[in-house]
Amino acid sequence: MANHGDYNALGTVDFNFTSLSTGGSPFALANGTVNVYRTTSLSESAAGVTLTPDFDGRTGLNHVHIETGVDPVFYTPGNDYSVILIVGQIAGIAVDSYVLGDFSIGNRSPLRPTSAGRTLDVSASGEAGVDWNNIGAPSTTVNLSGTTVKAVTDALTVGTNTDKTGYALSSTGLDAVGAPADLANDAAGRASFVGMFRALFNRFYDEVRQTATTQTVRNDAATVHSTMAVSDDSVTQIKGKSS
Repeated sequence: MANHGDYNALGTVDFNFTSLSTGGSPFALANGTVNVYRTTSLSESAAGVTLTPDFDGRTGLNHVHIETGVDPVFYTPGNDYSVILIVGQIAGIAVDSYVLGDFSIGNRSPLRPTSAGRTLDVSASGEAGVDWNNIGAPSTTVNLSGTTVKAVTDALTVGTNTDKTGYALSSTGLDAVGAPADLANDAAGRASFVGMFRALFNRFYDEVRQTATTQTVRNDAATVHSTMAVSDDSVTQIKGKSS
């Protein structure tokens, strides 16, 4: 009895056998029927089984074709199957219940592809390819000390960062911040951090004029940038809010 191999689920089984006369010569098989038994049970099926006597026009050469996908309930992984010539005649002699061979579905090879027919990518030196999208334990820390990781040069969108520790502005980073544009008025200065920075700059470095009642700050264009009311009663000096 021949073993015809281990197959993937929904796979196709093909094999040949020779029918012989009592004298040992190939002889045509007549009225043959082939069924398949599962393991040691009495469960049998003819679903998907095709017997072709005198295959390719050659007397006594018979071909068996089994499409296991026709009956996926019967042909299931983890089982062995026996192929039996249930009935048949050779030169008028009955050859019922003749074992033609066996096969299995997902019950032999320890390494099998998830998708039938797929092969493992193995290099010339014997290494298997790695699919980074299909790692068995993706949460396990892997030391890639010998692996070159591509530098981050693509544009990134950073979501919410809950870890604010370990950050600092370098001197070169601060120098790279451009000087803010001049302001038309103090209200514009209060609209943003950069604007407030420019307003302070004007207070310290641009022209400031003060009379008995008013202090004014001018921008680079000599236009009044802000105005503050001032007063002095010889006891308390008061400078009001900028407007």
